Amino acid sequence: LCVGAGPSAEDVAVQSHKFGAAHVTICYRWLPLGFALPANVDQQPRLVALTADGHAQFGDGTKAQYDDVVLCTGYLHHYDFMEDALRLRVPPGARHIPQLYDGCVLDDNPRVFYMGARPPGRFTFCLYDAQAHYVRDVMLGRIALPSRDARRTAIAADAERVRKCSTFESIMAEEADYAHGLAQRATDCPQHDFKALCAMFVEWDASKKLDLTTYRDIRYRSALTGTLAAPPPAPWIELKDEYTNDAFCALVWGADGGAAAGAKK
Repeated sequence: LCVGAGPSAEDVAVQSHKFGAAHVTICYRWLPLGFALPANVDQQPRLVALTADGHAQFGDGTKAQYDDVVLCTGYLHHYDFMEDALRLRVPPGARHIPQLYDGCVLDDNPRVFYMGARPPGRFTFCLYDAQAHYVRDVMLGRIALPSRDARRTAIAADAERVRKCSTFESIMAEEADYAHGLAQRATDCPQHDFKALCAMFVEWDASKKLDLTTYRDIRYRSALTGTLAAPPPAPWIELKDEYTNDAFCALVWGADGGAAAGAKK
């Protein structure tokens, strides 16, 4: 039983199916996954009760027993070590944090920075990279922060922009614009091709909806280098040893190491 209906739940469910689970249930709070699932993977509404011996009851009255339960319920930012005046409070699932200017500067005390607190949609490393460069430049005086009134006006505008985003494409585009804006203002942050990345994510999302067991077989071209990913040695659903170090490196760099050599060069 996977409690949750986000990327972690779908991944744990399909991995469990891949490695021989007889049956897997994904339990969602609001909406079911909009993907085609293997025949032995089903979805149930909100978990109502769970006993010590694995008997679960769901919101529609359905009952079932499970051998294992995996909580795929996401993350809750918790900064209890910070003084109250400096503590960031992030509501679960919030995509906008009104305490932060530019998503990482504490408005009440702009000498305090929270990087990685803005919940990511699809961009992670390149977004955090942009935040790190931006914060560094603020600390070094290369980027001057506006007045508090101006910051609050900007925070309100950001909140409205985020509020209007409801589809996968619009949420991703807003996140890309945010990361790109930080990267452009920083002095030497790598300039990722966010338009190309967005197009890649749209294609990737469409392939997931078709089949969760095959979308990993699709190869994509790096938006930074233009290098096409190495072909997998077999369909992902058949690969059972890609979690070893050697097998993973072979998947990433290719069996002959050519991609790795090119990357180093």
